[in-house]
Amino acid sequence: MKTMTQGKITIKMLPFAIPLIISNILQQLYNTIDSYFIGQYVGERAFAAIGVASTVMNIFMFIIVGLCIGASILMAQLYGSGNEEDYKREFFTALFFGSIFTVLFSVLGLIFMRPLLGLIQTPADIFEDTWLYLVIIVSGLIFTFFYNIYAAAFRSIGDSKPALFFLIISTVIHILLDMFFVGQLQSGVFGVAFATVISQALSVALCMTYSNMKYPILQLKKKDMAIDFGMLKSTMQFSFVTASQQSSLYIGKLLVQSAINPLGSGVIAAYAAVTRIEGFVLASGDGMADTITVFVAQNLGAKEYKRLHKGFWVGFRMMFAYGIVASILLFIFRQPFIELFINASKVDIIALGMDYFKLMVFFYIIGLTGSSFQGFFRGVGQIKTTFWGTTLQISIRAIVSYLLAFTMSLNGVAIATGFGWFCCVAYQNIMYRKYKKKNISEQDSETDLINEIHIESALEE
Repeated sequence: MKTMTQGKITIKMLPFAIPLIISNILQQLYNTIDSYFIGQYVGERAFAAIGVASTVMNIFMFIIVGLCIGASILMAQLYGSGNEEDYKREFFTALFFGSIFTVLFSVLGLIFMRPLLGLIQTPADIFEDTWLYLVIIVSGLIFTFFYNIYAAAFRSIGDSKPALFFLIISTVIHILLDMFFVGQLQSGVFGVAFATVISQALSVALCMTYSNMKYPILQLKKKDMAIDFGMLKSTMQFSFVTASQQSSLYIGKLLVQSAINPLGSGVIAAYAAVTRIEGFVLASGDGMADTITVFVAQNLGAKEYKRLHKGFWVGFRMMFAYGIVASILLFIFRQPFIELFINASKVDIIALGMDYFKLMVFFYIIGLTGSSFQGFFRGVGQIKTTFWGTTLQISIRAIVSYLLAFTMSLNGVAIATGFGWFCCVAYQNIMYRKYKKKNISEQDSETDLINEIHIESALEE
């Protein structure tokens, strides 16, 4: 059984963070692989269709991820407290609730997909390809849920390696399937979407098999398969807020996409390329944020209050150092990165992307700082703070993008993004200081009470 409640903090966090970072990067590869093969073998319009579809797809996928994050917070806190029986019941409750929600959510998505694409002003020349890709992806959302809930369970008990290992296998399968469907069968958008669903299903099968073989705490027996309505209520509350946070983020990104769509398929293609690259930068930050969440949640469950704050600042410094290095590398290599997705002959599209990154490299440290705070607040269960922070930043980002995109193109989107991130970090910093001041006072009172009890017991003896 692995725990982060004892031992040197850096030694506990770094080995846990590295597999998470790699896992998040590989998660980005799922859609990026599709974009690469479409961009290289099919054409600009199909690539633009995948770009629009990805923005919509992320809303669906990250609402599911939000559900799993909410459940993982409760599981990590229960694991930190050493309560194995309650942990198992929470795991089953999360599986039960999440499965039902995912199926219903997928059905609604399939019904309303065409109206949604019309609402965001999807250009007519890429509409059908965008719709086809999304229909296939949404049909396989149940696999997205099961992979993420098992990955969340592994993380909650301090093991980030299994999900990474299985993701590596499924990513390799995904690449091979894309090569076959697109390169050999010339099946275009249908082929890459189908390859994505098949490879995700494989990762789920591997996670389930491993958990049943390796971890007794994840092996559910008949007595564990009962709905605890108190836990169900807590799971729904946590999951609803974290899913709302994820959905607000990607609904905002969808609004940004709708501000870009009227500018034409060339600008859409440039934005699709830069967001693919940007996704890798931010995915690493998300991995570090997840590490902070698990560390903080386990130590909260164990009532190691001072240690959880120390862990947050260790993670914060790691995130800041990464942000500096990533920004420098992205500035230097921005052109070859863009040319991975856009043919080198499309000079005007590549120029748009390069201008975007010239501005964005100054903002990534701000965004990653925000991710550190998000990780902390998730870990202590203050998920409403993460929701309002995310909603604040994406609202500002969407509004300013609408104001600037028409005259400044992608540069306007970059400025809007940086300003939104800055406002979010300012809000989170204020809330962190309030939380720390309030809880240190409460914890001191708790310590005084315990000391009084010890003194009274000693006097009685």
